[in-house]
Amino acid sequence: MNSNNADQYYTTLKKGYKTELKQLLFSLPDNPLKDPAIMLMENPTPLTVVLSFGGLLVSYSHGADCKVGADLGYAVYQYSKDLKQSGSFPELMTMTILGYAGNYITALNNLSRFSEVIDFVDSEMPLWDSWKSEPVSSQDLQGIHENLKTILVSKIFAFVELKEIDKAEAVINDPDHPVEGNWASDIELNRLKEKINLIRTSPIRTAEQEKDKSGDQSAKQTQQADLYSTLRNLLNNIDLDDLPDDLLTKTRSFDTSTKEGMKQTEDFLSMGEEFLTKNSGEVNEISVRQKIRRASQIFVDNSPEEKEIRDSKNILTRSLEEAKHLKNYELENDARYGLYLCNSRLDKYSEAADHLLEIRKNLEGIRSKINDPYKKAGTFKTYPYLFDASVEYFFKAKRYNDMLDAMEGDKGRIIFDVLNTKTSFDIDEYAGWDISSKLLPLLEKENAHYLSFHLDENNGYFVFLLNSGKIEGNTIPFGKNQLKKWTGGYRLQDPAQWKENIRPIDIIKELNPLVSFLEQYINKGLIKEGDHICYSPDDLLYLFPISYLKIDNKRVIDYFTLSRVHNAMHLKYLLEPKNDFPVNILLLYVPGSEDAEILKQKFTVVPDFLNSLNFNKITYLRKELADYRDLAKNIGNSNLIHFATHGVFSPANPFEESGLLIASDKQLPAGDQLPVGNEFLLSPRKIIELGKGRYLQNAHVSMHACVSGNAKEGLAGDALGLEWAFLQKGASSLSSTYWKVDINAANEYFKLFYTHWLKDGLSKARSHQKALVELKEKEWLKRYPEEYFWAAFELIGDWR
Repeated sequence: MNSNNADQYYTTLKKGYKTELKQLLFSLPDNPLKDPAIMLMENPTPLTVVLSFGGLLVSYSHGADCKVGADLGYAVYQYSKDLKQSGSFPELMTMTILGYAGNYITALNNLSRFSEVIDFVDSEMPLWDSWKSEPVSSQDLQGIHENLKTILVSKIFAFVELKEIDKAEAVINDPDHPVEGNWASDIELNRLKEKINLIRTSPIRTAEQEKDKSGDQSAKQTQQADLYSTLRNLLNNIDLDDLPDDLLTKTRSFDTSTKEGMKQTEDFLSMGEEFLTKNSGEVNEISVRQKIRRASQIFVDNSPEEKEIRDSKNILTRSLEEAKHLKNYELENDARYGLYLCNSRLDKYSEAADHLLEIRKNLEGIRSKINDPYKKAGTFKTYPYLFDASVEYFFKAKRYNDMLDAMEGDKGRIIFDVLNTKTSFDIDEYAGWDISSKLLPLLEKENAHYLSFHLDENNGYFVFLLNSGKIEGNTIPFGKNQLKKWTGGYRLQDPAQWKENIRPIDIIKELNPLVSFLEQYINKGLIKEGDHICYSPDDLLYLFPISYLKIDNKRVIDYFTLSRVHNAMHLKYLLEPKNDFPVNILLLYVPGSEDAEILKQKFTVVPDFLNSLNFNKITYLRKELADYRDLAKNIGNSNLIHFATHGVFSPANPFEESGLLIASDKQLPAGDQLPVGNEFLLSPRKIIELGKGRYLQNAHVSMHACVSGNAKEGLAGDALGLEWAFLQKGASSLSSTYWKVDINAANEYFKLFYTHWLKDGLSKARSHQKALVELKEKEWLKRYPEEYFWAAFELIGDWR
């Protein structure tokens, strides 16, 4: 919305009276071109008025006084457009008029008036498009195209600041209005593309990315590029003769993770900012960013004194209010992150956590406006330690409800994002706020408790939410780094590797802090045997079942029924609909072409058992008939699907190189070797692409296959694997395996599970518990620990 000043400026320019034009110039803030303009107004003409006042815009719009830049920019653009449309001033080049429009837009962006930028560009673009076809000189035509690209890049910037990432990308990809090709604006365009790409990072790392960890470096690379492009953008269209020749190029080599690099960056950025703003003192994006950066840099490679921290805190507090006034979420986040650092060093845990919470809310706003759930993954990567720090400081502040929200916000998001597109859940549900109050009615109804884990690099945390409403958090004495050691060379996630002569530790004893705290709850009568515990692991904890851990020398599965879930909001989604008893069964039996006949026969045991039960409809796809097309044709009407196949898992790329082996073109797979790119592989990608929409509404999927429950954390915090894919397709519950299972034990488990569930009418959780306990009591071959035979099976999702 244009101010009264803008309209008054426009009226003054249009009237062209010498006295009024000079009075207007005298009223404007200092500007290097102000005195020459006053001299020209002794004998003003329409052309000299436009050129004189237009010459003032660059300094004002880029920071000297953005409010004046916006008002004057609107007036100069409108008046110059009038002159062009009159046809009387052919010497006024069209590219010059577009330059004035660009300066007006720059001022609006610096004032955080982003919606006005978008409305202005949209309203004027049809006119500007018509100018491109007018007969003009080649120089003017080139300038028109370059200035239009600069304007469009400013529009992209405005969309990004409004968190409208989809719309920003639409401008970038608009074939009718190309945005690349102007060297000046291409620098800012590349910065914005990097920022958008970071937000839209695929949740899946490719094998090559996993190898070189380039995904982990993206935030730092973007930050380094940002330094160069920010300064270049500040100085865009400015005469740089007064600045050192190497001002821009030197910023490329600064390492802002060090104190020296940050000091170099500060010196050079300040030089550019002061050149533009002339230390005007105006509150705009440039001035606020400068204050935040200076106040925050005390923490780079440094342990500041308390007074220095408090001084920085005061500056950042004022800067935060200014950023909020500008409605600039990026500046607000930067100020809050600095305030989190200040409060954390001052042991103000709750205040530190509050600033992290507000950063998350801002970033969740960005996520909510990206429609494609697979393009949301990098939203939080600009603050890679946001969730780790939030969990830590909410724990220190004993704010366990907020701690749970932070833990859940960091995992299992894509599953819920996908399912959310098919429901009417609002943004608060989507983002996972106030989770305990949302879960409690369901937990109370189902006599269940919720246990959630979070790991940072060196530490772990859990929150235990009881159905009584009691909630408590605590620490775990290991983190991701320790789990990597346990799952590395010794592969302790697989009991087949627990050989006494090479096993360095007792992994059950090491993992026991995950559940040992439950004993005090049992002793106090807060929980009791027979209750259900639904738990959500994190990172490599997905490779370890808690069923075999111990409470007072008894296994956890002896006390409680158990199920696993990817996150709490997905659990809430699963428990709200009615739990339908299966009536239509789909069976797939696919042995390997090289399997011995006795092994092939063992693969048929459970499908044949299910086939003998009295159900409305049973579809049995055997051997070569169980290929992708047959699966797609039959899966939509089934609410119990049982796969009896081989399974493979690749931690390098679980999205495309893990899965179940099925037939292809009426041919059997050649065993259980890792089939990279193999057409026989039913990978998570293929499952997601299977059919249209959500095929498996409220279905149970059993994966009678090795390592079918293995997962690898992706960039969105999701445990990527088969479970992840089937849940997105609408499955409400799954049975899977942790390691390469013994075929005889697997047959026993699934027969027991189905007998208790489908014939005896018990819940899936109780059926799962009884099956594991009964397996545990059997005599097995002694070549492996007993846990190898009975603890490999897991129940995921809806346990009812």
